[in-house]
Amino acid sequence: MSLSSQQLPDPLPDHFATLDDLELFSRVQLIAFDLDGTLLKAPDEAPGDRIRFLQGSAKRFGVRITLATGRTLKGAQHTLQALGDLGTMPIILYNGSLVIQPGLGKVVAHRQIDTQAANAVLHAAQAENAEIFTYTVNVPDMQLRDGIESWETVWYSGNAEIPAREYNGMPTVNLTTNSLEAPATAMLILLPPTVDPARLKSSLLMIDGISLTSSGSRYIEVRPISSSKAAAMEDLCRSLKLDQSDVLAVGDNDNDAELLRWAGIGVSVEGASPAAVAASNYASRFGAERAAIEVLDLVRRAKRLHKTRS
Repeated sequence: MSLSSQQLPDPLPDHFATLDDLELFSRVQLIAFDLDGTLLKAPDEAPGDRIRFLQGSAKRFGVRITLATGRTLKGAQHTLQALGDLGTMPIILYNGSLVIQPGLGKVVAHRQIDTQAANAVLHAAQAENAEIFTYTVNVPDMQLRDGIESWETVWYSGNAEIPAREYNGMPTVNLTTNSLEAPATAMLILLPPTVDPARLKSSLLMIDGISLTSSGSRYIEVRPISSSKAAAMEDLCRSLKLDQSDVLAVGDNDNDAELLRWAGIGVSVEGASPAAVAASNYASRFGAERAAIEVLDLVRRAKRLHKTRS
């Protein structure tokens, strides 16, 4: 079904909105932001001063902030440091495969692709001359004893020269044996321009124990079958004793769609993928970062006005 044949999401309420328009937003207890293309405009930047100010303001009204990203903890650290006390909140990494409280050294949930399925993915991607980044997280007893950096590893397989570091800034380890010996938390396949993504996806979908998502046309992101940002948010909310209706989620790409559909309020940013837009019930007028500011300001305003009325 094309996006034009579906009901488009409503625009977010503006400054002329009535109290009734803001009622739904006044109930928000948790805002979950995707990182790339939503909270951040560029991979290596940190949230700006306006976002940090609004985060503090939202906190005073009892609203908590979390992240729901495909990144590793290493890749999210810059944002965590910029936002300060976010480190004590559970956050969602690896597109939902890992939920952790980095500031407390606690793992809330961890889903993995079993070794047999991970090797089947590896061999299918190798047959297409793709580059494969396999992420393994080994957390004994579900505790981050020495910081998760010591437990995160990324293995590289491909015909290109091995990159010194991957997208998250993690050093890569060359997979010399052509097979994995441990379960994978996530796998990222980078397709050469000559490969039809649909053909490889068709092969991958025949493998038991995995699911697929994407955050770009040349990427296929492989997760455990039960893993998604939505499933991870259920784990996170259970740990915080929050309801689905308490959550507002903001995202921009296919890997956000399940969470946008699951949340009490799902907001897509300007320029979001068709899947993300179709999964949302509201749309921001702005793109990355500006949309996050719009959402934070809207929830703060709704909380303040409804508190004044009560």
